Amino acid sequence: MTSHPGAWVEIDLRALAHNVERIRHLVGPAVRIYAVCKGDGYGCGAGDVAETALKAGADALTVGDLADAAAIRARRINAPILLYGATDPASAAAVAELDLTATLHDVEGLQAFAGLGRPLEAFVKVDCGFGRLGFTPESWPHIFGQIRRAPALHLRGIYTHIGAVDDAASVSRQAALFRQAVREAEAAGFTGLELMASSSRVLLGYADLHLSAVNPGRMLMGMLEGPWAALAQVIPVVRAIKSRLIQVKTVRPDMRIGYGGSTPAAETIRAAIIPMGFAAGLPRVLHGHVLVRGARAPMVGLASMEHLMLDVTTIPGAAVGDEAVVLGRQGDDEITADELSRTTGLELLEIVPRLARGLHRVYLR
Repeated sequence: MTSHPGAWVEIDLRALAHNVERIRHLVGPAVRIYAVCKGDGYGCGAGDVAETALKAGADALTVGDLADAAAIRARRINAPILLYGATDPASAAAVAELDLTATLHDVEGLQAFAGLGRPLEAFVKVDCGFGRLGFTPESWPHIFGQIRRAPALHLRGIYTHIGAVDDAASVSRQAALFRQAVREAEAAGFTGLELMASSSRVLLGYADLHLSAVNPGRMLMGMLEGPWAALAQVIPVVRAIKSRLIQVKTVRPDMRIGYGGSTPAAETIRAAIIPMGFAAGLPRVLHGHVLVRGARAPMVGLASMEHLMLDVTTIPGAAVGDEAVVLGRQGDDEITADELSRTTGLELLEIVPRLARGLHRVYLR
């Protein structure tokens, strides 16, 4: 990374700390908070997210792959890290080397972890209707019995991923199945397990499912939308996405703009270029605005790998070096996350982490 990046994302770690405190307020002191750091901390840096969340009161962490776990351990963070089901059996030894809590979600993985010949903490993931990773109900008696007979495995807890959160009846059915899984574990002789079924929206909408642990991600990062955002009362951790104009030029009506010349200028315009394109995470086709000198500059043409063109005809004095705001406030106007989502045709949870991962990061502490 250069010391003077052409485009960057501003990440507010103070907002992240506030969000942890808000989660704690909702779940109370007895429930363990597993701060979700997957996807390189939703694009904000797994190490920085983990460090901030723990200082703010999170009890443990979760990650989606070994690289994120290694980045956190490189910070000399010794807190428990639950690795979601993202490794194949061949990676079992690496999980142990990083002192992670493994997820057992299929027979092959269970056998690989049990066969390591060294103690390992683990959670069982049960599939209660999401249909992705996890043991399904008919296998639960056998699986918990098999874990009980594996001396190297220390079962720390059970978790599931609740789907269709907007459908209360579906959530109720999944919760009933989760309780059945807990009974099967108890029948196999397990007691005192951590029970976790609340990601962000479940945490907000179903207090009876807080159980003994929660694993919020969107809420932690302030990436909820619509009524969930209003209910959560959290602050977006990605505060702004910015760039600078690197060229301003006149484009005549007989010229065509960008790859394929798909957008001819209807009249002479002043075009500005910012060094931010699809390599940073933008889609090629965009229909929106960027703020320059507090005014809205329409995006024109297709985004290229490293560049995006803007129409600054109506912005007097727009010049090379001017700040360009893709997300955030400038002057009296603001490009909100919802607007950026509409501009890109991508959900907030997709576009913001994509851009955060692809750009230089500036941390606000």
